[in-house]
This record gives sequence, structure tokens and C-alpha cells, in this order.
Amino acid sequence: MISLILTALLLFKFDWKGSFSTTAETGTSLNMFAIVAMLIGYVIIPVLVYFYAKAHTDKKIAQ
Repeated sequence: MISLILTALLLFKFDWKGSFSTTAETGTSLNMFAIVAMLIGYVIIPVLVYFYAKAHTDKKIAQ
């Protein structure tokens, strides 16, 4: 539980604009593709894998 809270805090305090921005002649803009890809890869997929593994472990224990 502590790891989830710390992860959420770090994601909130992270400098997204500085790390994931693209500079063009018109100015600087966020690279939303990079931000979404990072959230999927580091948050959503690990949560899904955790619940998938937990469900299969519970089924094996019940047998």
C-alpha cells in the first residue's frame, strides 16, 4: 500500500512539462504520446498484471 501511495505522489510531483515537451518554431508543447505511454507502461500494466497473477494464484490455492 505504501508503494502505491509513493508512486502516486512521485507521479504527481514529476516535472512532466520539462521532461516530456517538444520544442518547435511555434513554441513548446507537451508530448502527450510519451506521457500516456509512460503511464500505461509503469502504472496500468503492472496493476493489471498484479490482479491477473493474484486471481490465478487464488485459483491454484483453492484446488
